[in-house]
Amino acid sequence: MTTFDDDCQGIKVYRFQPCYEAGGGLRANKISPETLWFSTPKNLNDPMDIDHPLDDLMRGDGGDSPVLRDMAKVMYAPEQNQYPRELITDDLLQKIQYWSVNGGHSLDICHEFRERLLQLGVACFTPNWDSPPMWAHYASNWQGFAIEYCIRQMDMANANENSAFWQFWVNYGSRIEQTSLSELLFSPYEAVSRILSTKTLPWSYEKEWRLIHLAGGDQTVNMPIGMRMTSIVLGPKSPCEQNKLFAEKCAEWKLPLRRVNVGLDRTLHLRDERVLTGGDSEQ
Repeated sequence: MTTFDDDCQGIKVYRFQPCYEAGGGLRANKISPETLWFSTPKNLNDPMDIDHPLDDLMRGDGGDSPVLRDMAKVMYAPEQNQYPRELITDDLLQKIQYWSVNGGHSLDICHEFRERLLQLGVACFTPNWDSPPMWAHYASNWQGFAIEYCIRQMDMANANENSAFWQFWVNYGSRIEQTSLSELLFSPYEAVSRILSTKTLPWSYEKEWRLIHLAGGDQTVNMPIGMRMTSIVLGPKSPCEQNKLFAEKCAEWKLPLRRVNVGLDRTLHLRDERVLTGGDSEQ
């Protein structure tokens, strides 16, 4: 369910996390209300996510695409600024400009766009805290936790400080459509937005809202304007060491700590956990 909150005045979304890091140690040690971790597409569970088929449908037998090159020569001329600069990096821009003047196989430019997309940072969320598949698949088979965030989408979209962030509700379809080079060159925002916000139907249970960091992934980034952490939700199989660590952290952060309980009717319920304060100790 999508949760609205009077204090939040926005939408609550959840990021499911495993209990332990791949190399050992609690994931909770890396969580902060001040920052977000962004992965890259190659580390997402769906190998086709963002890595969509790209092609130039206008190229000739030799791979050259003179009509596209002539149009790109105008749009990407040094004095022009008709493209999203946060998306079209200086490196990609130079390669487009060189190709438009000197020629070459147009699939090389498709490859450059693909490489740019695979550099982007991706953070994935869902509006549902009570999704059994999410707890099973992304939270160590119910041992992990979910971080609850409040998002105010208009504030996020309108903040000048957020120019490096794009946000999308994911759409799910029966197949991934091919994107043409002409779309990428001359409607880059629309073409890339469609790529970033489209997944196949088997993933529809996630009901995903995603945040894209245009400056790259595999890094921790300061929390964007219009988004804040609002609580931690422990899975019903959360181990004692994780419970204790989050009790201490939530007391420090002044955030609620909750746990998922499975009722006798096998439905999920949220229960408030006791949060340790400065003078408390676990018995």
